[in-house]
Amino acid sequence: MRRPDQTTGTGRGWGAFLAPYPLFVGAIVSFLLCCAFGRRVRDYDSYENFVRFHSFINPQSHFYPTVGQVRGLARSHLDPDRVAVIVGGNSILYGTGQRVTQVWTKELQALLGDMYRVIDFGLLGAMTGEFGGTAAEVVAPDFKKLIFITDLGTSGAPGEPDGALYRYFFWDAYQNGMLTDHPEREARLHEIMKQRKEDETFQELRTRMRFDSVMSFQDLWTTLAYCRLSTVWCPLVANSPTRPRRKYSDSEIGPLLPFKERYTASQNAPNMKIVRGWCTNGAALVSGLDADPSGSPLVKNAKLCFPEPCRKRTIILAIHDSPYYVDQLERTERATYRQLFGVAVRLLERAGFTALEIGKDYSTDDFYDRCHLSEQGGARLAEDVAAKVRELAERLGYIEEGSKP
Repeated sequence: MRRPDQTTGTGRGWGAFLAPYPLFVGAIVSFLLCCAFGRRVRDYDSYENFVRFHSFINPQSHFYPTVGQVRGLARSHLDPDRVAVIVGGNSILYGTGQRVTQVWTKELQALLGDMYRVIDFGLLGAMTGEFGGTAAEVVAPDFKKLIFITDLGTSGAPGEPDGALYRYFFWDAYQNGMLTDHPEREARLHEIMKQRKEDETFQELRTRMRFDSVMSFQDLWTTLAYCRLSTVWCPLVANSPTRPRRKYSDSEIGPLLPFKERYTASQNAPNMKIVRGWCTNGAALVSGLDADPSGSPLVKNAKLCFPEPCRKRTIILAIHDSPYYVDQLERTERATYRQLFGVAVRLLERAGFTALEIGKDYSTDDFYDRCHLSEQGGARLAEDVAAKVRELAERLGYIEEGSKP
């Protein structure tokens, strides 16, 4: 009678195959190969014909560009021998309301000419220094001639140094040691970490970024999702969730959406609440002008978001809302509303930034809705900003005074 451990050759083969050790070794090797591949594509520009992070390649559709990939994108599109102009900010500078073929940053590039290279890292809902500001800070060592453009509107403010909607991007850069030394920001971040000690979502984010800084799994996933196979479902891609994101095009329809659908009666009250709120919120933001300009919330937060070397190369646009809504304010409210933009610009200039008021004399036709600019308005924005960019480039010594584009 055969003992239980006496098996045929075939039995020994299956036993070896089912043993846990080869399985564990295979899992470990596969894991290490994935980490190595993630590290390999970390600074690789896989984006085809990039213009902006449209809805299918941004967090709106659960696609999260990493700091390494954004750095690779910048290295691919910008030129160290020319002035690198990085556009950040929110959906206004992203170009909501403008078709990709008519987006304002393309007009800005045309106006600035060959001595400049423009790239748009604006994202919907981003705060003044969020995402684009972090990206500009990360790539600054590669581009000594760099200008960063961001915005400040009636519904936003500089906020905390790590932002809000795109907090992951800041901590990705932070954990990888890519940010400029900034003691005041570091002190504020330590306060933030204590305040969010019980915030499970934040703690999970920090843990994820610690691991990712070594294993690069986010770089691996976004590269595969863009180039080969997407694995995350969301309403925007419900019909084809596995389709590579590179096969989706920018879907902004711009002026094809008629005026009456952009300025609906149902949106009048909430939009007026935002416009009217600026008279109160904006006043609080710029408070302290007479006593101590550096003590205003606007300046304090802006300084925390931008290290001192970044401030001198940053242009902050203070952008008005559409006159369709502003003109509905009472006369005194309207005067206060407009005055606050000028105050904000003066405060930011005193703090070492370059600031510019935008939209004060724009018409309703220059706006797509309450805050976003139409393609016509985008062309005006490009013209106004181009002049300021040239002025700052000359002041920073990037180009010779009076040089032609």
